[in-house]
Amino acid sequence: RGPVERRGFRVQAADGAAGGPAGAAAGPPWRESCEECAEAVYSSCLAGQALPCRTVAVCGAKGVGKSSVCRLLVNLLLNECPVVAYLDTDCGQPEFTLPGLVSVSLVTDPLTGPPHLHQQEPQRSFFIGDTSPKANPVVYFEAVAELHRWLQEDSAAAVAALVARRGEGLRNARRQVSLPVVVNTHGWIQGLGLDLVADILRLTNPAHVVQLSGGGPREKELPRGHFWAAEGAGGAREGAGHAQIVPLAGLSAAKAPGMATAADHRAMAWLQWVLRLEGGGRAGALESPGQQLERGANALAAAAPYRLPLHALPVSHLFSELPAGEEDMLRALNGMVVGLLAAPAGGGRGGEGGGLPRCLGLGLVRAVQGTPAPELYVLTELGPGALEGVGQLAVGWLELPHALLQGGRFHSPYFCLGAVQAEGSGAGQMKSRNNLLRGSSSGPD
Repeated sequence: RGPVERRGFRVQAADGAAGGPAGAAAGPPWRESCEECAEAVYSSCLAGQALPCRTVAVCGAKGVGKSSVCRLLVNLLLNECPVVAYLDTDCGQPEFTLPGLVSVSLVTDPLTGPPHLHQQEPQRSFFIGDTSPKANPVVYFEAVAELHRWLQEDSAAAVAALVARRGEGLRNARRQVSLPVVVNTHGWIQGLGLDLVADILRLTNPAHVVQLSGGGPREKELPRGHFWAAEGAGGAREGAGHAQIVPLAGLSAAKAPGMATAADHRAMAWLQWVLRLEGGGRAGALESPGQQLERGANALAAAAPYRLPLHALPVSHLFSELPAGEEDMLRALNGMVVGLLAAPAGGGRGGEGGGLPRCLGLGLVRAVQGTPAPELYVLTELGPGALEGVGQLAVGWLELPHALLQGGRFHSPYFCLGAVQAEGSGAGQMKSRNNLLRGSSSGPD
């Protein structure tokens, strides 16, 4: 019996069969299909086959259950393997990190709850700066490609070090198997988003691709078959390799009342981060969401920031340009979520001499000071030792939830009466309203 069964967790369908969640459309049951997929991946790991043969990718539209299937696959693989690699390309609802990052993590323990309950430091991560790759798809895909390169070249050494450090405390530590990989993709599957999903599948070349369908309109679902393969002569698909498609019925487009949304998961992830700033641990299981957020707002106001001279590190904006003037730059940075990126060091990649700089963590500019010398006051969970490796700051469009900034016993420094408020810290971007007709096309009065 594996760790999932021992803890009493099982994916159960509404009719009592082991399958998808209640409300899922008709189709192959989740557990049986995932067990077959995990068994095939484990066989490839046992035989020491190449990385693509040991990789399973999960894709589908938003809200169809991709994260749940990924967790189920990880738990099934942990029944036989000591470590599972999790390549998370969903910067909007990541499994182990804060929003706005893509990462690769090594998982050793079963995943038995929502993402904010098992956040961990990834092996490598990159700062995307938004909850969607649409703002800068080139940088996004470059970051995913760098994570895949790490899996190809550096993951074996990282796994060996992890097994040696954990020793007998790691289940299946003595099994000589290659590292299995689970790839989670984003739910933006229209236009450029679908192109990015196809690019990720071509890059990772997984042996198994789990495709989730939510039962919605055809134009809002993934194309059938090996859609990521190039179309050859006669309309045949080429370049899909050995990929086996595993179709699953996902959650329906209409969420059941009380189900957490992606925004809810992001809010809880930020809450856990805020509580770690003050050493407050996790949110209490018996607290209501309102009580948890109130405690988080108090912890955010009470946390002590690091003082950083403005000119000590270069600061860049991923999607725009920062003001040239010193005073204007301080105003622009105040209240912003920033990425703490690695300092370049000659000869390496990924912030170590070339390529994208690695993200070491996130910070919140708690306050700014203009005189006598311009300074930033930054809140972060990184310790002084880790901060020595920070070489630059990056600004994106990430925002903390409004409830963490305006609640508890303290008034937030990021809002004032009469100001134009976005949902969270920083200046929120304007949302496209394509459903509104122009005056000239709205017809006669």
